Amino acid sequence: MAHSIALSSVLLLAALPIFAGSQLRVAGIPLKVPGNTLVLHVSETVHAPVPGDGDFTGVDPRETPESVYHLVREAAAAWSGTGRAGLTIRVERTSEWRVSESERNLVTFTDPEPFDTGLCNKALYIACTLVYHEDETHTIPMVKIAFNPYLKHSSLGLPGAHDLGVVLLHEVGHAVGLDHSGALDSIMSPVVELQMGGGSGAVRRLSSDDVATIAAAYPLPEQEAAPAVLAGVVRKDGAPVAKAHVMALGREGRLAAAGLTDAEGRYALQVEAGEFRLAVEPLDGPVQGGQAWTEQPSPEPFPSLWWTAGGGARQGGEVVALGEGESRQGLDFALPATAVTNVETVGLVGEGGVYRGAARLTLARGREYPFALTRTPPEGAARVRFTLESIEMPALARVPASAPQLVQQRIRIPADAPLGAYAVAYESEDALAFLPGALQVVNNPRALSVEWLHDGWFRLVGEDLAGSEVVRRDEFRPTQLGGVSVRVGSRFAELYKVAPEEIVARWPDELRETGAAVSVVAGAGVSSEPLSLIAP
Repeated sequence: MAHSIALSSVLLLAALPIFAGSQLRVAGIPLKVPGNTLVLHVSETVHAPVPGDGDFTGVDPRETPESVYHLVREAAAAWSGTGRAGLTIRVERTSEWRVSESERNLVTFTDPEPFDTGLCNKALYIACTLVYHEDETHTIPMVKIAFNPYLKHSSLGLPGAHDLGVVLLHEVGHAVGLDHSGALDSIMSPVVELQMGGGSGAVRRLSSDDVATIAAAYPLPEQEAAPAVLAGVVRKDGAPVAKAHVMALGREGRLAAAGLTDAEGRYALQVEAGEFRLAVEPLDGPVQGGQAWTEQPSPEPFPSLWWTAGGGARQGGEVVALGEGESRQGLDFALPATAVTNVETVGLVGEGGVYRGAARLTLARGREYPFALTRTPPEGAARVRFTLESIEMPALARVPASAPQLVQQRIRIPADAPLGAYAVAYESEDALAFLPGALQVVNNPRALSVEWLHDGWFRLVGEDLAGSEVVRRDEFRPTQLGGVSVRVGSRFAELYKVAPEEIVARWPDELRETGAAVSVVAGAGVSSEPLSLIAP
């Protein structure tokens, strides 16, 4: 089932703001780092022993401060290197590790104080970001990213540890002023790491929604053309609806941008030129309204709708075409007061009819799955749709008499399906419910052979190993490229290149004297059959 919020941002020195879109705001004005530049200081103390029991806190001791430093730099480069935002993030080392004793923008892994004092929820948060702001300038003079030292963190894919790379990407987003996103594929989703397969298979990558949000927050100083914008108002019974989640889906059904309406019901989504369909849905799960813009209460439940010129519809939706720099206003929604339904989780039905539900699913193309979802209310005829229209559904949706809240739908994802995140749309009687970004389609890795190269490097040959060719940048030593990892035994290997037909990786030093099973991991729960390799 869906878990509680695990990633958090805490805004200090003032009440949490009125929110419009996906930025932290105070008095309606978005917060930004001064001069569009953030310098993060990473603690050199990344793990510490627990007295008396031989355990550790913070990062797994098999990782060095150097590797953690490089991972923070990767997260910083992801946000500042989109090509669509005028943002600079620099990363430096520091010996400081206590939040209360540092006047820097600190990233710390072993300080228990924020969690012991209750400033950050010890029981719920994997990490939290303390965001300080100035009332007059609406800038963020200081941030503290604190990892929960009572949990285990790793970038190596180690069992029982939270993925350090995913959590860092999320928290650095808060550090530059972004709030949580209702899009389930967004790195800023509060449930981004809580997906089937666990954190060790989570993808460290910004979504199109993340890129659109950071571009709107930090526009390029000399943009060649004004951004394309989709804007309108969401109303119910003539009154504006705040905190309605509005999304724009591109031609192939992937989420391009999303955001929340402000106190006046207004929204504005910055997109690149193209064709879009718009939809609106309430934050009623897996992302809850209280996980963003907390001082503004969530509206009463309302139906999800596609946008039409008539104000909204349960089926279909009209296409909105935008040229470069073109804006479209007046894309308004008129919400009906009835026919509210909700999808709570999506998942798979395993042996014995056991349902495993989560916030989102990562599935490989070219495979068939026993897809299912849970619904409220548990009544009426059911129909499952996906914004990836090429998904095959050989039979109608089935609702077991013993579990009327569970809707089962056998699906097959074509082998040539485009990769990316898609929305799940559920229809019951005259109602519609959306889960934006709930279905992540990844490559279907098939490792065929493996061979040694030199100095500990090896080459995997296969089919659909990655969505495209990605080569690492010289200054980084990644364990994930293009959303793909290589597992050697119980941990991830350092990668040099991933491509659809080959991957070049480095055998972990601590396993050099032994053989191990090698497999390609394309996402949570999706991996190739293992191959055996013995170190020379």
